[in-house]
Amino acid sequence: MTTTVKQTVTVQPDGKIELRAPEFTPGARAKVTVQIENDNKGGKRRPLSSFVGAGKGRFRTAEDVDGFIRRERDAWE
Repeated sequence: MTTTVKQTVTVQPDGKIELRAPEFTPGARAKVTVQIENDNKGGKRRPLSSFVGAGKGRFRTAEDVDGFIRRERDAWE
């Protein structure tokens, strides 16, 4: 039999997570999965345009993209 307990906890400053469940049997083995909610606190949101040219082999500027598309369209004719 499997007992499932779902709780929302707060990660402590040292990265510690505390979970209390009186229904657990002392000494029993448990599998724990942690899902961190991404609320982006303190982080900056990057505009989509900041990703242009960020990947290897990708376009560096919007003008590069326009040029590529223009050449592709010309090749269709």
